[in-house]
Amino acid sequence: MRMRRFFSVFRAYPAVTMALVATVFFFTFSIPAAAADSTDVSRLFRIGAQKGVVVGLVFSPDSSLIATAGEDGHINIWKSSDGAKVKSLGEYESVNSLAWSSRGGFLACGVRARGREFVIDLWNVDKGKVEETMRGHKRRITALAFSPDGKTIVSGSEDDSVRLWRVRGGRQIAEVDVRKNDILDLAFSPDGDRVVAGESWSNLAQVFDLDREKAELSLKGHSDWVNAVAWSPDGKKILSGGRDGSLILWDAASGKQEMSSRKWWWGDVMDMAYSADGKYVAVAGQKGVALLWRADTFKLIDYHDLPKVELNRIALSPDNKMIAAGGMDGSLTVWQTPAVAGPEYLAAMAARLENGNDRVKENPSEAIRLYTLAAAGGNIGAMVRLGSMYSEGRGVGKDSKQAIKWFTTAARKGDPEAQYLLGLSYAFGDGVKQDDAAAAEWWGKAAAQGYARAKAKLEKKFVAASQGELDADSLRWAKKAAEEGNLKAQYSLAILYLKGGKGVEKNFTRAVRWLKKAAAQGKVGAQFQLARLYSQGKGIRKSMHDAMRWYRKAAEQGDPESQYRLAEGYEKGMGVKASPVDAAEWYGRAAAQGHPMAMYRLGISYRDGIGVKKNMATAVKWLEAAGVRGVSQVMYELAVIYSEGRGVGVNRRKAAGWFLNAAQRGNVKAQYNVANMYLTGNGLPKKPRRAAKWFKRAADGGSAMAQYKYALMLMDGNGVAKAPAAAVALFNKAFAKGVVVAAYSLGEAFYEGRGVPKSAARAMKWFHQAASKGHPGAQYRLGLMYDLGRNVKENHAEAVKWFRLAAAQGEVEAQYRLARAYATGNGVAASNKKALALYEKAAAKGHVAAQYYLGLASEEGLGVRKDPATAVTWYTRAAAAGDNNSALRLGVAYVTGRGIAMNRNSARRWLGQAAKQGSAHALFFLGYFEEVGLGGSANPGRARNYYIQAARKGDPYARDFLSGVDR
Repeated sequence: MRMRRFFSVFRAYPAVTMALVATVFFFTFSIPAAAADSTDVSRLFRIGAQKGVVVGLVFSPDSSLIATAGEDGHINIWKSSDGAKVKSLGEYESVNSLAWSSRGGFLACGVRARGREFVIDLWNVDKGKVEETMRGHKRRITALAFSPDGKTIVSGSEDDSVRLWRVRGGRQIAEVDVRKNDILDLAFSPDGDRVVAGESWSNLAQVFDLDREKAELSLKGHSDWVNAVAWSPDGKKILSGGRDGSLILWDAASGKQEMSSRKWWWGDVMDMAYSADGKYVAVAGQKGVALLWRADTFKLIDYHDLPKVELNRIALSPDNKMIAAGGMDGSLTVWQTPAVAGPEYLAAMAARLENGNDRVKENPSEAIRLYTLAAAGGNIGAMVRLGSMYSEGRGVGKDSKQAIKWFTTAARKGDPEAQYLLGLSYAFGDGVKQDDAAAAEWWGKAAAQGYARAKAKLEKKFVAASQGELDADSLRWAKKAAEEGNLKAQYSLAILYLKGGKGVEKNFTRAVRWLKKAAAQGKVGAQFQLARLYSQGKGIRKSMHDAMRWYRKAAEQGDPESQYRLAEGYEKGMGVKASPVDAAEWYGRAAAQGHPMAMYRLGISYRDGIGVKKNMATAVKWLEAAGVRGVSQVMYELAVIYSEGRGVGVNRRKAAGWFLNAAQRGNVKAQYNVANMYLTGNGLPKKPRRAAKWFKRAADGGSAMAQYKYALMLMDGNGVAKAPAAAVALFNKAFAKGVVVAAYSLGEAFYEGRGVPKSAARAMKWFHQAASKGHPGAQYRLGLMYDLGRNVKENHAEAVKWFRLAAAQGEVEAQYRLARAYATGNGVAASNKKALALYEKAAAKGHVAAQYYLGLASEEGLGVRKDPATAVTWYTRAAAAGDNNSALRLGVAYVTGRGIAMNRNSARRWLGQAAKQGSAHALFFLGYFEEVGLGGSANPGRARNYYIQAARKGDPYARDFLSGVDR
């Protein structure tokens, strides 16, 4: 309909120039220009508030001041109106939490103070002095909150406790143990009766009744740490935010989950706050975005971007006029809220809602409402958009008269777009009487301001061309303009030939032609695309030299992808002379613009000292920035850095987090590490089922060690159903990839008949495989089989050979067996000296039999000077570990006083232990004790019972003594 109307007007008014043609097309198909980001128009100020991370951020009760605290140990007070510094409080090692009482000028801070460790200091802000100090926490105090009446403070810590304190006097009045969970955030209920806490390892938010010192509700829904919690001012809702990026709204009475939201673009939820009137919720997204939600509908209404800043804290002023955010870089940023929004802010919000984006859902009707408010406040851009939306019937019923009203108002204020659109309305009689003179007048005013009416149709055609949505007429106009040197036309044609589209096939040669022309005019996108085609040899002869030449041109204009590719060229010597210094410089430029892979490569440069001075702290900074932005290659590297403390302190929690991130993105090494952590409980909770799951993933990904360990779990049914046959198959795979211990496990499987038919011959084959490749367990096993003649001909010399190899690797049983061989001369020349040396090695590792033989050697002087006291020492260690012979000899030592003072009770104790384990001699000695009454009255009956038991076990003395007792 519109196209037919256009051509009828063209025929009716032949004097209308081609400029009118262009303007009509522009009006019909125009896309509204993007409005300014509300971040720019509503920001009050941004300052560097702390050196390092802002860990605390609170408004004063009257909203006039803002307090910030940082890991630098300083508390700073700022004017909320302009960011002017008022004062600083304290000099601490670190400050980790802040809270400002709503009932007075008191500021509580959780600090680490030299000589006082972890305490809560209560500052009188006006007087600048500490009124109270609260002691009791054993680790970092991560969260604080005042009760609504200001009389108590609740604190949370990494020492797994939530504590309640009386403000006056600083006395602790309640404590709850949260079972190995760091407390990350706290909030009081409005009535002051309950507290909600965000926790780490449990991934819970918990509601506590501190008077009864117990948990009332556990709010389970997050899949990672609960970083932030907030209680609605009416007390009916609880909001929680997690490291998994989710926001969850809960019913505070029942703990039932009501609503949730999670989007990739805000990252981890780090902090949140309700407005005092309960209408809004502010949320700090770790990816540098402050979000504002409607509390009643739980819908996002606005957001503020802070590029290159990771947010950590957020607060809403008590008067509902300001929102403040604290960053990981120490910055403090303050904006106005919609409650006091000016027309520019309203117009920017409306523009977002009009068009929508990947963050805010399109809402034209709400955009109309906000544009109307902004226009009433004098915003000309809002007037133009209102006119366009009424003209198009977008978000409101089509109303040409309303469109003319707003176009006229803006045009009279000098806006060239409004003048141009008003001219179109007069040209077509849309909402007004058709009037060529009026149209020419308004177009003239717009043209005088540089508004290029003649290019309107062409440029619209170029947009269509670049999207592959054009007809023959559009293509003709685009080609003509391109030949005449129009940059947009040249670039649009090039992209059209690169992608192909309606009526046009892909043609790299033609694309190169137009890219060269556009690139020569300085078009960054054309320079990048031309470089890419040179590197691929598409449509042109492949030339890395030319590729790098064009990448440099685009890079010098600030294109981050071109900067990254130029850096790659310098790093690898592709098309340019290799230069680590130049590579690091260009990686740095791209990284500074947020290019994730450039951040990764720059981090590697600092880690290895390639092109820059080696600096692990800077390396970790860039590597973490890349990891946060989803670069999977860096996540495993970060995990290793934190697990080993390379250039940073060992941090098992961060290591575990990065291992998990890398594992979830398919990194096989990370999957193996995560599995080990779940298996051992080192860094992650001990959970065999999860360990088995991750071992299987890593095994499926080709990790030989994962195949071996998953096979062990399948063999034993640890965390997974038993499957011996599957385990054997995996042992074979792992051994084929060089895992020697898998051969040993295969030997055991054949020896025991688990998952395969029992076969001593095949067991020996696998034990030999593992032993010959240096596996100490297999070497010992072979030695034992040759020593005892199990499934092989007895051969003590061969046994000694394998024992010696295993013993050299620290295999304790092999050390003991080799010692016995030297002691007895079995398979090797006897040598008490060598036997003792091996006994001592095994005994030092807790080998009980070795400890016994060392005692025996000292007692009887076998290869060493007789020393009864040393013998008693070794007997005591072995007997305490349950050795029968040692207990017997220790009991005799206490009877005879050899090497230790006589002690009948100790004698009875150790002889009794030996007797319980079946020692005939111990039973005999106990009978003798009863017969002669040592340590008490004689008891012939008991003596006879002991002698009978000893005699039955073959003790010759017991038989002789029996006749004496019977007499």
